[in-house]
Amino acid sequence: MSYTFAEAVWNEKDADETVELKSEFERCKIVVVEYTLAGATGTLNIKGKVHELGAFSNIPYIRQDQASLQTPANAQLTLSGTGVYRYVILGWWRRLQLVMTISAGTITCGVAGSSHGMLFPRVIKT
Repeated sequence: MSYTFAEAVWNEKDADETVELKSEFERCKIVVVEYTLAGATGTLNIKGKVHELGAFSNIPYIRQDQASLQTPANAQLTLSGTGVYRYVILGWWRRLQLVMTISAGTITCGVAGSSHGMLFPRVIKT
């Protein structure tokens, strides 16, 4: 039986904050972070760790809402302007954490995960 999880992280947040996501996300095959900026300036780090004793570090992701080929990255995201952005987290992580700094505007952020999801469809070359 499939399952999904969702968590509202920030709603028009205008101050720095670090949030560790619910433990239910460790059961998901696919996790998507979506955030909406309103005149925002700042940074966002998507972090994870593979076991409880480990330290959080930036983890790989790809931008979901781009038409072009995406290369995985794990760099800090720059928050700038107004818009909606979606990132798919790559790999399995015991714990996930979002670290956000903001110096202007606001950010609204949510995370969703599913037990059934395919990141990369099979491509057959002929």
